[in-house]
Amino acid sequence: MWKSHCGGKGWDGSWSWQSAAAANQPRPKQKGQRGRSTTSTWRGELIQRMDEDMVSIRADNAQLREDKARLQDEKTVLQEEKTSLEQQTNTAHKRASDAEAELKKHNQELQKASSALTEANESRQRENRSWE
Repeated sequence: MWKSHCGGKGWDGSWSWQSAAAANQPRPKQKGQRGRSTTSTWRGELIQRMDEDMVSIRADNAQLREDKARLQDEKTVLQEEKTSLEQQTNTAHKRASDAEAELKKHNQELQKASSALTEANESRQRENRSWE
């Protein structure tokens, strides 16, 4: 492998041959530099951020599971209330229907009684006239 900064030649500026292994060796540490290369530091930071994100996502998922369970419970309660209210409504409609039927029956009986009373009154008046 040749060094690219030498114009593609395998010789450095002092005309000494550098092997492929030497060309790819990390530079010696300078004062104040960390021991790892910037690529491995970047990878380590990336892995750490991904781990933190994963922990955060797991916490979010746990919270979402709790919220889902709570909402599921609320939904069940609301469905039970809805069913109860529907039953009460159906019962009220039935009672109203029964009351209307009973009222109609009483009105018919009242009309029959009224007609009978009117007829009896007319009959009595005719009788009274005939006695006079």
